[in-house]
Amino acid sequence: MNSVVKKQAILQSLDSMNDSEMEDVLGYIKQLLYNADLDRDYQAFKKNAMDQINKALLSDEQLTLV
Repeated sequence: MNSVVKKQAILQSLDSMNDSEMEDVLGYIKQLLYNADLDRDYQAFKKNAMDQINKALLSDEQLTLV
């Protein structure tokens, strides 16, 4: 079975699904793609960025008070 035939079979299968089945498929795909390590890295990056912004705002506030 070549790739075009496989893609057509997948599309036909998706077309025949009802909304509930489609949600199940999308949930399964999201589960496959989710990587907890990437989420942790993003959270650490976000925390670091917020800390730097906070420091910059505090130092700017101290400069304007002087």
